[in-house]
Amino acid sequence: MAYLKSYFDNGLFNLADELDRVLVQSYPANRTANPVAGQWTPKVDLSEDQTNYYVAFEIPGMPKDAVKIQVENGLLKVSGEKKAPEMQEGLTYHRSERLYGNFERTFKLGDRINVEKINAVFQDGILTITLPKAEKAMPREIKIS
Repeated sequence: MAYLKSYFDNGLFNLADELDRVLVQSYPANRTANPVAGQWTPKVDLSEDQTNYYVAFEIPGMPKDAVKIQVENGLLKVSGEKKAPEMQEGLTYHRSERLYGNFERTFKLGDRINVEKINAVFQDGILTITLPKAEKAMPREIKIS
């Protein structure tokens, strides 16, 4: 399993995370495929608003029943399998860039998430998981007495 980064503990990406992102984008082969045959890593967007964090996975060509979402011991784990189409007999393939096989992404949630209210929506090849912020993670105004 890849090392875990907690994007949800501090609410902001730190410098190391930003450097990781830049380095990974510099080498596209590292961004989408693992060295292990049959595995790939879907692209993910992380964002937030006042009340929620959002994790959006780009997984086109997969039915929603091929994806599994688990929350356990402070971890959000998303896994699935994208099946390769059958190679058509009589065709010569000159290039095959689409990735298939199993994937798994794991994120450390920390204590800023209300795990009881997590939900997910899958539409047009995008899986969006909504992670509601826990009450203690919500900004609040304190009156001065």
